[in-house]
Amino acid sequence: YRPHPLAGSAVRSAATRERRQAMKRLAVAGLGMMQVMTYAVSLYAGAWQGMDEEIREFLRLVSLVVATPVVLYSGRPFFVGAWRDIRAGRPGMDVPVALALTLAYGASLYNGFRGEGEVYFDSVAMITTFILLGRYLEKIGGRQARKDIRHLLQLQPDKAWRRDSDGWQEVQASALAGGDTILVKPG
Repeated sequence: YRPHPLAGSAVRSAATRERRQAMKRLAVAGLGMMQVMTYAVSLYAGAWQGMDEEIREFLRLVSLVVATPVVLYSGRPFFVGAWRDIRAGRPGMDVPVALALTLAYGASLYNGFRGEGEVYFDSVAMITTFILLGRYLEKIGGRQARKDIRHLLQLQPDKAWRRDSDGWQEVQASALAGGDTILVKPG
């Protein structure tokens, strides 16, 4: 967590920067995922229908090249969050995501250079993209909820009419207590 001063323009600019960064990561992950999936489909079809070994190795290598920025750039928030959570001694959701990405990418890297076994670059790119998309949508929902709460708080009146022994008195709304008789005017 990076603290920010609670000033309107500073909060808005920090939120804008964070949103742009999230969009960049999501764009890299989404484009990488789509590209790696086209190679994966070719590899899956080639496994059933036959494929030259050179073409197979080329597609695996290109999948590695495309999936690497997805993991290292787009997946960076998961690794940073996992490291922060482990250091704090309270593993959160970033730990299993980072572990899954590391294991799948590492196994694919190993199998890719060995020339045997399966590669899972498509899965790595999909996991990264879908979790980033989920987090982005969650942030949008949270931002909208905070905006709605601010609007509701603005609707709260500053003054109220309270009845006491002298009749109706206008008082600060914060001065009202349980059991007070108040007047609610139309509107």
